[in-house]
Formats: sequence, C-alpha cells, structure tokens
Amino acid sequence: MPDFGIWRGLLPASAGYVTAMPDYLGFGASRAQIHTYLVAEPTATAAVDMFRATRHLADALALPLREEIFVSGHSQGGHGALATLRNLEAEHAGEFDVAAASVASGPYAISGVFTALLNSETLIAPQVTSLYTTVLTGVYGLEPLDHYFTPPYDELILGIHDKTNTNAEVIAALPTGDIEQLYDSEFLEAFRGDGEQAFKQAIAQNDLHTGWNPQAPLRLYHGDLDATVPLIQSQVTLGGLSNEETQIDLEVIEGAGHLQAIVPSTLRTIHWFDSIAAED
Repeated sequence: MPDFGIWRGLLPASAGYVTAMPDYLGFGASRAQIHTYLVAEPTATAAVDMFRATRHLADALALPLREEIFVSGHSQGGHGALATLRNLEAEHAGEFDVAAASVASGPYAISGVFTALLNSETLIAPQVTSLYTTVLTGVYGLEPLDHYFTPPYDELILGIHDKTNTNAEVIAALPTGDIEQLYDSEFLEAFRGDGEQAFKQAIAQNDLHTGWNPQAPLRLYHGDLDATVPLIQSQVTLGGLSNEETQIDLEVIEGAGHLQAIVPSTLRTIHWFDSIAAED
C-alpha cells in the first residue's frame, strides 16, 4: 500500500491495537477472480474471515486479545467497514462483540455517486467508474463489456484493471475529456433515462445508507472539501440510519479533501475507540 492508506493501519497499530487489514477478494491467493470493488456482501465476508484469522493467529502466538472488536475504514474502506458492521450485526452477533465503528469519506449511497458520475458530460474519476462498471458486469452477470464501453476500451479495460497496474498507470491508460470517449453513447442515453434497470439494480444492492439501523455506536467522518466523495454522502447516511435507538454522529473535518481526511479521521477514531475501551 504505497500511499496514504497505509496510515489506516500504522496509526492504530502504533496506538496498541491489533490491526487486521483484509486483502479483498480478487487479490492475493484469489487474484484469479474479479475484485469485488464496492460490492457490499463479499467485501464484508472478507473482513469477517480476516477477524477469524486474526483470532487464530493470536492464539497461535499466545497473544491475549480483548473480546470486543472495532471496525474502521476510509473511502472504499469506509463503504467496506459499514458493510462489515451491517453483516456482523445481522449474521454474527453471537460470534463478535462490536464495540464501535468509524467510517470516513465513503460512498455509502453508491447509487447517487455513480449516477452523478455517469450523468456528467465529461469524465470524472474514470479509473473508478470503469472499474466499478467492470466489477458489476462480472459479479451480477450483466451485459458484455462492449455494451458499456466504446472501442478500443471494451477490449482493453480488463487488461487496464488487471491488478498489476498502479493507480497512476490506470489513469494514464484511460481517456480524458468527453465521457463518450470511454462509455458507449447508447448505454449512457438509456442509463440517463428509464433504461438499464438491471445495471441500476445491481448498483442499488450496494447502497448502505438506508434500510437498517446500526446497533453499535457509529461515527462518520468526512472532509468538507472532498471533491471525490462529496460530504453529502455522509450527511444522507446520517439521516438514513438515525433513529431513537441508534448512536450515530457525523464529524466534519474542516479544510480537508478526500486524501487529506485520512490522518485526522484516523487519529480522531483512535481517541474515540480509546475512550470506549476505557469504559470497560
């Protein structure tokens, strides 16, 4: 992880937390299959498997662990952490005691983010949109890639996202400017209208901002200058998940963009987790 994301692991570890960072499906030993980027269920199950593996390793090393766990993530990891919290509470409440969860700068209402990106006449974050389109077609068995992408990218896109290229190399391999340089015009027209319902439903299956209520305390962090994943993503999630029984808050990090929110949100998370652990 030769980027800012490494601080998501280093800072909690340096503060005394046993830190587990899952290698999502599609990487490592499973690299032969598609990476399930921003697909909630397999991302969550990968994290749950990592929790179990961490406990087994701790036992083998005779490393004592407290019973409770904390869940945290930023950006895609924020979406993944929220999906993991939902999965733990719905399916593994008897196995894992979640003390709290902290999520930062994530696209929790992914339908809104992706719709806005594809409604733009110019390409915005094509490395993200092209990857997510590719993932959705593979995971949900949708139309072939030439239905979504214009030549030559319909044939090149799998190679561009083969998980060996760096983010910079992926960006360099994709067009800039008009969105129709990358996306098929007929697909865009249908998506912007009443068509492409299967594609839209596939995206909506990964929305996390409504339809459930967290039981563990949850804190959202977001930079007010985030141009990659706008602050409104956390705001609508706060509104969608709140009720009289939930403990959920939003902290806005002033003057922070997407990457600039990583370190302050992580440090605030550690202090918050410390305060919860000290109550036990």
